[in-house]
Amino acid sequence: MPPSIHRDVARIHVVGVVEAAGSGTLSAEELGLRAVTVLDALMPGGPKAVAVTLNDERLLDRQSLVVVLHGVAGLAGLPPDVMVVAVTVRRPGRPVDDHPLLGNPPIVLRFDGRGSVDAELKALLQAAVVEPLVGRVTGVGRG
Repeated sequence: MPPSIHRDVARIHVVGVVEAAGSGTLSAEELGLRAVTVLDALMPGGPKAVAVTLNDERLLDRQSLVVVLHGVAGLAGLPPDVMVVAVTVRRPGRPVDDHPLLGNPPIVLRFDGRGSVDAELKALLQAAVVEPLVGRVTGVGRG
C-alpha cells in the first residue's frame, strides 16, 4: 500500500526553486516545466502535473501532491553549467508524520552536452513520485 501522502491524489503541483542560477542551467520556471513534461510522460494515465510558483494558492489544495524541485547552481568547485537538484514531496493538510523523513538523494544535472537532463530528472521523479503512486494509479508505467 502506498504511503498515505500518495493516496487519493487528484493532481500534482510542481514547483521549481533555483538558487544562484549559473549561466547555462535552468531557471526555476524552466526546472518546473521540465519536471511536468517528464511526469506527464511517466504517468499518462495518472494525475495531471501542473507547474506552479511558490505563491500559488493551488499549493494548499488537499487533493494535490506538491513536488518541489530545489536546484542550486554556481556551487564552489563545480563548473557553471552544473546544477544539483533535490526533490521534496509534500501533501497539503497532512500531518508531518505522514511525510517521508528522508527523501531521495540529490542528482547532478550537466548542461554541457555530456549528460541527459531529462533522463536524470526522469530517474529522480520516478523514484520520488511515480513509484509511490504505481500501486494506486492505473496506467502508470515504469521506464
